[in-house]
Amino acid sequence: MRVLFSTLPSYGHFYPMVPLASALRAAGHDVLVAAAGNFAGAILGAGLPHVETASSIEMRRCIGVDRAGEPVPDPPEEEGKLARSGRGFGRAGLAALDAADDLVDTLRPDVVVVEPTEYAVRLAAARRGIPFVVHDWGLPVPSVMADAVREELAPERAERDPGERAARPDLVLRTSPGDALPADDAGFRMRFVPYNGVATLPSWLLTPASRPRVCLTFGTMIGNYPGIDRAVGGLAALLAGQGYEVLLAVSAEVAAALPPLPDRVRQIGYTPLNAVLPGCDLLVHHGGSGSAMTALATGTPQVVMPHAADQFSNSAHVHALRAGIGLTRGHTGPDEVREACASVLGDPAYAARAGEVAAELAARPGPVALVAEVERLAARVAA
Repeated sequence: MRVLFSTLPSYGHFYPMVPLASALRAAGHDVLVAAAGNFAGAILGAGLPHVETASSIEMRRCIGVDRAGEPVPDPPEEEGKLARSGRGFGRAGLAALDAADDLVDTLRPDVVVVEPTEYAVRLAAARRGIPFVVHDWGLPVPSVMADAVREELAPERAERDPGERAARPDLVLRTSPGDALPADDAGFRMRFVPYNGVATLPSWLLTPASRPRVCLTFGTMIGNYPGIDRAVGGLAALLAGQGYEVLLAVSAEVAAALPPLPDRVRQIGYTPLNAVLPGCDLLVHHGGSGSAMTALATGTPQVVMPHAADQFSNSAHVHALRAGIGLTRGHTGPDEVREACASVLGDPAYAARAGEVAAELAARPGPVALVAEVERLAARVAA
C-alpha cells in the first residue's frame, strides 16, 4: 500500500502525524511525506522520506501578506486573529496546488493522510476519488480558523472540487481528550503519541529533582514574538526565584541573547518535551497544540500563557479540562504566571486530573492499531 502524507511547513502541523507514518512504514507500507522544500529537514529528521510540492513556503509571510502582496492587519480580537491565521494557511497551500496534482497523478497513492489545514494534496486526491484521512493536531482546530482556510481557497475549491468531495474525509483521526470534543463528533478517537524530535538526553534529566521542576518553553514559533528574549529571561529568573528548578527549552539563538540567569535555570535547548516532561512537575508554555498535548499525554500539569492564533482556544481547553490553568488575553504578565504556577503546584487536584486525562488517552488505540484501519480503507475503495 502506498500512503502519501501531506503537511504545511510547520512543526505543529506535521509532528502529530509522525507516529502514524512511522507505524505504516514499520508495517511494510510505502510512505512519502509531501511538503515544501524548506521543510525537508523536519521530515527527514523524523526518519521519513520527503517529496517536494514547492521549493519554499514561508508561513509567516503567508499569514502576514495577502494574495495581492498587501500587508494583512493583525486584528486585536481573538476571532480576527484566528481568521487571519486560517486565511494565511489557505494561501500557504496555493503554491503547491499544481505540483500536488502532478504528484498524485505520478504516485497514485492508495490513501492520502493530511493535517487539517492542508488542501493542495487533499484536493488532488478528492478529484481523483482517492480516499483521504484527516489527522488532527491534537486539541480541536477552532471553527473560525478552519472556515477561514476554506474561504481563502474558495476559488480553487470551486474549480478543482465542485462536488466538495474534499469536505468529506473518509476518516478523521481525533487525538484530543474526549471532553474537549463536541458531543456529536464522529471522528475516530486514537491515542496521541508525542513526537517532538530527537536529542541526546543529559543524564541528570533522568533523576528526580530535589525541588519542584518546571519546564518553560515558547515552542518553535518563538522567533515570531518581538522582544521575547527579554520576556523569557525575566520569566525564567522569576520562577527560579520562587524556589523552582527551571528547565528552559528554547533554541540556541534565543539562549544566546538571554541575560545571565540564576543557577537554578538549566538551559536544555530543544530537547523533546516528551522526554523532558515525565520528570517535571509543571509545564509553562505559550499554548501551542503540540506542547499542550504532550503535557496531557504525559500527565503533566500546565500553565498556559497564550499569545496568538489558536493558542487562546488551546489555553481555554486546558483550563476546562482542569489539567492546569489557562490564562487569558491581557492576563499573561509575570505576576499572573507566578500566581498560576503557585496554584497548580500547590493543589494536587491539578496533577490528579492531568493523570486522568493521560490515562484516557493511553487507553485508546495507538498508531500501530490504526495501520489496520488505513489498510481497510484502501481495500474498501479498491474493491
